[in-house]
Amino acid sequence: MDMQKLKQLKDGILKFVAENGKVTYAELSKNIDGFNGKYEYRANNKWPNVVLWVGMSKEAVIAIKELVVREKILTPVPALIWDYLYTGQALHLPIAKRPPRTGYKKPHWLPTMLIRTPKHLLDT
Repeated sequence: MDMQKLKQLKDGILKFVAENGKVTYAELSKNIDGFNGKYEYRANNKWPNVVLWVGMSKEAVIAIKELVVREKILTPVPALIWDYLYTGQALHLPIAKRPPRTGYKKPHWLPTMLIRTPKHLLDT
């Protein structure tokens, strides 16, 4: 993987979030060079059938994971389906509402937006 490309992607995502406050994955898809591809971004290993977005590049998936999980710069927050319909992009999957303890058997979409992690959460 090209580390320079990953850094440019992360910088582009952070700049776009800073300029817009909160953003959907659809907005990132439309506005960030190198974001689109053939990969899916899923919630985690505990909920493997909870899909956050599809059609992402491998680097975009890694960039989002690093910004959210490792660096904690961005935080995913719930989004309304309208936030995605407004952009003209939504996933054709059932909406994830309350995952069963054993997880969904089939993929479900969890509409989320990314925001800058609030400072009070970074201090803990």
